[in-house]
Amino acid sequence: MMFLWILAIIFGLVVAQPGAHTVAIAMILPDSSNAWIELSFSMTVPELPPLEVMENWDGNPWYFWCGLQTGTPGGPIQPVLMWGKPTNLDSGYIGDGGWSQYSWIEALWLVPDLTLNLPEAFVSPGIDVSPGDELILNVVLVDGQWRQSASCVSGSCQNQMTTLNVDWDKGLSTSVANTLVCEAELYGDYTNQWNFDVTFKDVSVLAANSDGVESVCANQVSHSDNGGYVTVGNLEMGMDGRMCTWDYITVSPP
Repeated sequence: MMFLWILAIIFGLVVAQPGAHTVAIAMILPDSSNAWIELSFSMTVPELPPLEVMENWDGNPWYFWCGLQTGTPGGPIQPVLMWGKPTNLDSGYIGDGGWSQYSWIEALWLVPDLTLNLPEAFVSPGIDVSPGDELILNVVLVDGQWRQSASCVSGSCQNQMTTLNVDWDKGLSTSVANTLVCEAELYGDYTNQWNFDVTFKDVSVLAANSDGVESVCANQVSHSDNGGYVTVGNLEMGMDGRMCTWDYITVSPP
């Protein structure tokens, strides 16, 4: 039997993927004329899954990510820290490493809208990263193109970088991203052995204008249930009410 846990804090509308069990807090920009246009955050790569899980890898990945999403059934634009190899990760690897069931990979994804019936996600080459490595992640909409980058600033992967640039109309039905998602998304038979926190640090999201932004960001709350926990740090507003920055957003196991 395959189990799936998804633990998420979502600013916008919860969009469950096929086969997903979603636990979420949801908020949405109330003004249809506004949208998120840029996201940045950093993270320290966490410890790996337990050795038993890695030794008995069942072919299913674990994902930890923050990204922007374009609505229902919109696709996410997402830097993803992942363990286990998904079938569509064939874009190659950066640096000396490659895929291993005993390592993390950082890659950039744009998942097409479900309504477009496209066969696969757009995925960047992956960076082989290790516990303790420091990463800086960015997502931005520029001239109709979603541009992502992942840079390793210290640790085993220092100075390695990967990028993914995709015109919005190649995989999405709209360029308007009204949703921010930070999520733990675990597939397979061993998800009940998830035993470590994943923290997204200095999470900043920028909107096209200030309409509704402060009320949405100020109403975020930490959340817990049988699936696990989401803990949200202090909030600061900036850029004339267009930018929200949290000290951290942490996803934790039950």
